[in-house]
Amino acid sequence: MSVDELVALAKALQCNPVHLLVPPDAGGEPCRVTPGVTAPASQVRRWIRGYLVLDGDDRQLYLTEVPPDDFEELGGLLFPRRPGSRGEES
Repeated sequence: MSVDELVALAKALQCNPVHLLVPPDAGGEPCRVTPGVTAPASQVRRWIRGYLVLDGDDRQLYLTEVPPDDFEELGGLLFPRRPGSRGEES
């Protein structure tokens, strides 16, 4: 199935494409990403949505592909500020 067909099917079913890729009720069950990479289904769903970098991937490289409009939101999710870090008021 092509990406175009997946999106068309999701539209026809009136659901998010991620639900067709990873079952919504899979929770922490292992989900195959590639033949050599598995991760909990809940993490794979977040990764597909762009809200998580999978273990072993480079966060900085990941962010180079984020559209400018999404950068601030995703940057905050992937790099949460820690109390007392630069740029945060004390």
